[in-house]
Amino acid sequence: MPKPLFSTWSKRVEKIWGNGFANLQRIKQPKAAGTYLIKAVGYAAKGENADQGLIKGNRYNIAQCSRAPAWVCVDSFEAGNMAAIIKECGYKLEQWRKPLNRSIRRIEKQLEQTIKAKSIAKQAKKPDDVVHKLTGRIIRLENQIRSNREKIKSRNVYATTKNIFCMSFDGEHAEEMTWDFLLWSAGARGWSIESRSEDETYRQTVAEAKRTADVEYADSYYRFKEKRAYWQSVLHDEQFSHEKQVDHEAELSRSMLMVEQYERYFNTGDPYLLI
Repeated sequence: MPKPLFSTWSKRVEKIWGNGFANLQRIKQPKAAGTYLIKAVGYAAKGENADQGLIKGNRYNIAQCSRAPAWVCVDSFEAGNMAAIIKECGYKLEQWRKPLNRSIRRIEKQLEQTIKAKSIAKQAKKPDDVVHKLTGRIIRLENQIRSNREKIKSRNVYATTKNIFCMSFDGEHAEEMTWDFLLWSAGARGWSIESRSEDETYRQTVAEAKRTADVEYADSYYRFKEKRAYWQSVLHDEQFSHEKQVDHEAELSRSMLMVEQYERYFNTGDPYLLI
C-alpha cells in the first residue's frame, strides 16, 4: 500500500474487520516484513518448537487449513550405515554450494556499497544520470543474487554434514528422487534397506528392490569399496600414523643445543654459530 494512502486504508480496514481491536501500523523497514512472515510460518509448522505439542491457538491467528500438514511416515527401515551415507552426500552438496555462496556474499557486499553510494549521491544532489546508473547497478546485483539462490534451490535436494540424520527432497519429483536415493544407497553404498513393516508382501518387494539395486550399482559399489580400502590402508600406515614413538630425550637435547647457540650468538654476534 502506498504511503500516502496507508492511513486512510488502515482506518477503513480496522473499522470493517477490527471491531475496535485491530491496529494496523506501517512497517518502517520493508525488508523486515519477511522476518515476521518467517516467524509466523515457523510457528504454524512448529519448526524448531516441535516439542510444544498440539497447537490449539496462536497469536498469529493462522487458520487450520493454512497450517503445515502433519508428518506421514511412508515406511521405516533399519538405519544401518545411512548416517554415513547422508554425511557423504551432505559434504558433496556443501562443496557444490560453496562457490555459489561465496559469489552471493561477494555480490551482497557490492550491493551494500552501491546502496550507500546511491544514498550519498541523493544527499549530495548529484545529477539524475548518476542516481539512475547506481539504481541500475542495484537491480543487476539483486538479479545476480536471486539467480545464484535459484541455482542452489533448483537442485531440489538438501543435506549437510552438520545434520547426518536428515536429507530432504523438494519439487514435483521429490518422491521419485527419494526412492532413487534409497535404491542408490542400497546398491552403491551397501545399505541394508531392511524394512520394519509387518506386511510380508511389502518386505519381499523391498528385498527384490535390494537385489535389483545390487546388480545395477555393482560397479559403483566396487569402486567405493576399493577407495575405502585404500584410505583405510593409508590411515593404518606407519608412515602417516600420528602415534609414532617420539624420542623425547633427543628432542630435548636438540632444543637445548639451539638455545645454547642463540645465547652464544647474542653474546658474540657471530652469525656462523647459528649454522
